[in-house]
Formats: sequence, structure tokens, C-alpha cells
Amino acid sequence: MSFVSVLKKALVSACYAFSAIIVAYSLIVIAFFDGLGMEPFSVLFFFPLAFAFSLANGIVRHSVAKGGKKLIIHFLIITSALILFVFLPRGGMLSSGTSLIIFAAYLIIYAVCAGIYVAKVSKRKKQQEKNTEYKKVF
Repeated sequence: MSFVSVLKKALVSACYAFSAIIVAYSLIVIAFFDGLGMEPFSVLFFFPLAFAFSLANGIVRHSVAKGGKKLIIHFLIITSALILFVFLPRGGMLSSGTSLIIFAAYLIIYAVCAGIYVAKVSKRKKQQEKNTEYKKVF
């Protein structure tokens, strides 16, 4: 697979993720802040966040690393992107308490999603082992 095709897939995936992030962000802002706070500066950094998310998913999907290493790499990429594109650009606009709550919510959501992913992978591996025939070694 060439670099250009990988980049195209990552960009298409990033566009889907960007759309989902914008919809979720809009719903949160409308529900909790009466529509106030939908600033273009915040939305500007969602695409690099979505692109990092799609690259992390691609790395997990095509990585040769086994098991938990993939999940750790994914977690580090997503967390770094969240810090770089959500927390740092806002500088002093978020209080430390708000930042802590947002980060705690992120960790909880990530842990739930990672648990679901691990359960799916484990179930798939068990089914593959169950369907393979035993081959005598000796």
C-alpha cells in the first residue's frame, strides 16, 4: 500500500471523525451552554484532532504490535492530540477544574471504549481458536 493511498484513507476517516466531533460538540454546547461558546477558534483545532484519531486507528488496525501495545500506542497518540489541540490552544480560557473534569471524562470514555474493543478482540480470537482443527505435533 502506497503512502498516498494511506494518506487518502486517513483523510477520509478524519473527515468522518471531524463531522462526528463537530456534531457532538455542537450538541454539548447547545445543551449545556445555550449555544454560547461555539467559537471558530475551538472548531479550528478539531480537524487535526480528528486526523490524529484516524491515524491512531490506522496504526492499531495495521500495526504488527501485539495485544496491549497497540492500545497503549493508540492511547498515547489520542491523549497527545487532545492535549495539543484542545487544552494548549485554549491557554488560560479553561480553569484547572474544568480541564480536570474534561480530562477525567475523556479517560472514562476511553476506558469504556477500550474495554469494548478488548472484549470484541478476545471474543473473535476465541472463535477462531474454536474453529481451527487440532493438528498433531508428534
